[in-house]
Order: sequence, then C-alpha cells, then structure tokens
Amino acid sequence: MPTRDVSRTRSRARRGDGARLREEILEAATELLLETGDEAAVSVRAVATRVGVTPPSIYLHFADKNELLFECCSSLLGRLRRDILQSATAVDDPAERLRVAAHAFVRFGLDNPEPYRIMLMSPHHDLPAGFDPQAYEGLLAFNALRGLVADAMGEGAGDPDDPTSPASMHAMGLLVAVHGVTSMMVAKAVEPIDFPWPDVDRLVDHVMDVHLAAIRDTATPPR
Repeated sequence: MPTRDVSRTRSRARRGDGARLREEILEAATELLLETGDEAAVSVRAVATRVGVTPPSIYLHFADKNELLFECCSSLLGRLRRDILQSATAVDDPAERLRVAAHAFVRFGLDNPEPYRIMLMSPHHDLPAGFDPQAYEGLLAFNALRGLVADAMGEGAGDPDDPTSPASMHAMGLLVAVHGVTSMMVAKAVEPIDFPWPDVDRLVDHVMDVHLAAIRDTATPPR
C-alpha cells in the first residue's frame, strides 16, 4: 500500500525538546506501520522524512529500527489491555466478561496484524537489546485476565499470584487459546492457504464455550 506524502518541515529543536521529538518519531513510525501493514515500510529514512528531521536524529533516541518498532508495538499492545478491560467491565456476568475479553483480544490482533506479528509471533532473537521479556505479561494484560478468571471462579480460584493456582492455569489456557486463534488468522492473512476457516466470531465462541465450561466446573458456587 503506498504511503501518503506527509513529510513535515521541522524547525531546529530547542533545548529540552528531545522528549517531544522522541514522541513525534514514535507517532510517525506507528502511523507508517498501521498505514502500510508492513514493517519493511518503516525505515529510518521514511520515519525521518515524515517527522521532518534527518535520519541521524532518529538514532539519538533509538538504537536501530528494531528498537523503534518494538516501542511502537508496545504502545499498541497497551491499547489492547485498555480495550480488554473496557469491554469486560461493560458486562455484569463474570464468566461472560471473559468471552467479551477474548473477542476484544482477537479483534485487536486482526485489526493490527503487523504489530501483533512483530510482538507476539517473531523469533525471540529479534527482541531489541534491553527489552525485558517479562514485559510481555503486562503487554498481554495477563494479570487483568487472571483477575477476570478469579472473579468468575470465586474462592475456587486459589491464590491468583501463584502460577500453579486454578485461576492462573485457566488464565494461561485462555491466553494460549486466543493467541492461537489470532496468530493462525494473522498468518492466514499473510499466506493464504486452502483451509476451511470458520467465521472467526463463531470460532472464538466455541473456544470460550470449552474454557468457560471448565472454569465453571472448578468455580466455587455462590453462597
């Protein structure tokens, strides 16, 4: 997809403007990534042109293109967390909140396939230097998901901070399931194959029916 010519003429930066320039660089890179759906289009030169600076200015804030891309995608996945929580809080039934959250997760991935692929489907060695892999827990809203599971399970959830507790295990199973659906659909969009793909909403509902049945089986009945 061709990108719009939105190069900007930027005045010389004043003292203290470095943080603002960094944000402009991130914004420009994110725009390019979402407009083109192709990380190859997000070159340092293209970003510099859009911001209205020279390419060396980019390297004052980011070590390389890879670090810039991961910063953009981290911000977008922060939006995923907000979308999940917003969608879930609009539903009264604790178990059904999980269904709504699952649909929000998959929808985000399909609406943002390239950022999703970069962050969650790339080889581990592509992580930029200094990137904390533990950050994925926050980016994937895992703690929020585990909280939703614990709400649905009541006292049967166990200690939500224990990775082997029922709530943690169900939350991890749900994360694996919705990521599996999303990554398969994202891969299909990139490399179409002759496969009987069902309607994605029906597929997510089927996955959630299975997991919610298991959660209800181990939940503590309300008193």
